[in-house]
Amino acid sequence: MRKKNALKIQLLGEFRMVNKSFRFPQEKKKSMQLVLLIAYLITNQNKMCLKEDLMKLLWQEEESDNPEGALRNLVYRARKELQKFYPDKDVDFILSKGNTYAWNPDVACEIDIRHMEKLCAKMERLEDPDELYESCFTLLDKYSLQFMHEFHGQDWVEVQKLYYDDLFMRSISKTCDVLMKHKRYEDIIKLCDNVGYEYHANNRIHEYKLEAYCQSGQYILALSYYHKVIDMYYTRFSLEVSEECKQIYQRILDHVAHQSVNILELKHQLTETSEHQGAFFCDYDVFRNIYQMNLRFLKRSKEVRYLVLLTMEFSEEENREVQKEFDLLKNVITKELRSNDVFTQCSSYKYAIILATSTEEGCQIAINRIEEQFNKLKKLESSFLQKEYETIELTEDEQSN
Repeated sequence: MRKKNALKIQLLGEFRMVNKSFRFPQEKKKSMQLVLLIAYLITNQNKMCLKEDLMKLLWQEEESDNPEGALRNLVYRARKELQKFYPDKDVDFILSKGNTYAWNPDVACEIDIRHMEKLCAKMERLEDPDELYESCFTLLDKYSLQFMHEFHGQDWVEVQKLYYDDLFMRSISKTCDVLMKHKRYEDIIKLCDNVGYEYHANNRIHEYKLEAYCQSGQYILALSYYHKVIDMYYTRFSLEVSEECKQIYQRILDHVAHQSVNILELKHQLTETSEHQGAFFCDYDVFRNIYQMNLRFLKRSKEVRYLVLLTMEFSEEENREVQKEFDLLKNVITKELRSNDVFTQCSSYKYAIILATSTEEGCQIAINRIEEQFNKLKKLESSFLQKEYETIELTEDEQSN
């Protein structure tokens, strides 16, 4: 098979196959069983798959009176669909032998999970911190999406997802271990910051970052990060952090309790460590304190501030990609607002904002700017923003106190 028109097959993230001639699946006539059959054969491309196993995989007993006939018909449809990749050649993509089917090994394919496996195997052999660090960012850039995420809940998909998640995390852990040994703490922090939200339930990411903060003497940042992790675990995952995280936290507290800080060191610790541009994102408790500070400020000044609530609405059919869309909204808010504006996540798919503007027109302009940019960049057709705003003002009782 000619490699110049090789099939590119993506199993990480959303399943798709593409070459110069065709793309599968076509969204308008997407068949779940057809996709699952082809994806399963490709994933298991080096073995013959029993027809009985495929029938159990694709149909529950009550779903088909004749699963063998249904499988035969599905394979026929798959062959017909796959032939569109090479319309001028007679290619048998799915081989049949006895009581088995298999993906044809002679079909030239570039499969993302095979490239990922090779990269991870290479990283397992590496010990040079520079090579590992570079390879790790290649891994993060190309192979950080989870296996066939739109079909999570299918037993065999879940098994493969766990396998590739583990492969991904072992490579991340190997890199962090080597970087830690070479005292490359800032590189560890940067690496952990680039791991996608899909893996944030994995304690190892947070353990490495906390340890890097501690080893580099950044105890105040370590303390702040630990509280963010605690909040995320309870609100998003309903989980507790690992014992290792708790032990690192205790070390942080022990050090901070005995730390002698002069006024210049305190000023340095309180200053942002990076060049922050755009709106300031903070935890809900910090946001609440800032809101209270604005109320106190109102007792001495007539200057108005605005409280804004943005809710991201979406179609239930698209909820697999919602968290990425919500993260996109966070980036839009950060970039479109000014550095003296503050925002937080106050509930599922809701951001609360304190706008440092004294006019309703200024508030509406800022909200419209966010909405316009979000609509330009959003990936989900159904997602949109619900917008509410009110002036921040004292109640009559607060004014009299």
